[in-house]
Amino acid sequence: MIVFSQFPMLSRFSYRLKMHQRCCIIGGGGYFGQHVAREMQREGFHTVLLDLAFVDVDRDGFILDERKLTRIRGSLLDQDLLEKALKKSSVCIHIAAYGMSGAPAAVRLPLR
Repeated sequence: MIVFSQFPMLSRFSYRLKMHQRCCIIGGGGYFGQHVAREMQREGFHTVLLDLAFVDVDRDGFILDERKLTRIRGSLLDQDLLEKALKKSSVCIHIAAYGMSGAPAAVRLPLR
């Protein structure tokens, strides 16, 4: 495994590549998704979170960099929202799952 801090030239190159990249996290509004977003931001990515609901994860100094963050509230089944979230994204992480966070969104949005 390459550790970029051991190779300053690679580290600078890697940072320049990532600082203009976007990472879309589908299902990113929950505890797990926001922690994944924070790690991606640390790597230099702008993060786009697409979810039905967003929970407050502000505990123990947990902070997302709002300058590197876009929140989109909606369903991944909405093709226009999904395209908006994925636009210019070089990475997509899909962690959306029905009921993963106790189904608060599912209660508000019953099945049709």
